[in-house]
Amino acid sequence: MERINHSEYGYAGFFDVTKVKEPDLDRMIGYDMQLIQMADNVTTSIQALKDSVDNNRLPEAKGKVGDAMKAVDALENAYNGRKQIIVGVQ
Repeated sequence: MERINHSEYGYAGFFDVTKVKEPDLDRMIGYDMQLIQMADNVTTSIQALKDSVDNNRLPEAKGKVGDAMKAVDALENAYNGRKQIIVGVQ
């Protein structure tokens, strides 16, 4: 998560030499909104895992581990593609 908190790629400032046009900015914001939703999915899946463990439903918890791992992997893969979205490759 620290890579997300300290991401090196972002939006151009108002006085930056490189200007981002509105359609590109909309595309980047849309992508970031998807990342936020995916981060929420990670939180939800980890909370479900915690609830299973806290209530001693260990067989259920095994499946929740897999769900949490899938959510984390999906977020990580999407985050890794963020640079391409910003530079306009995708």
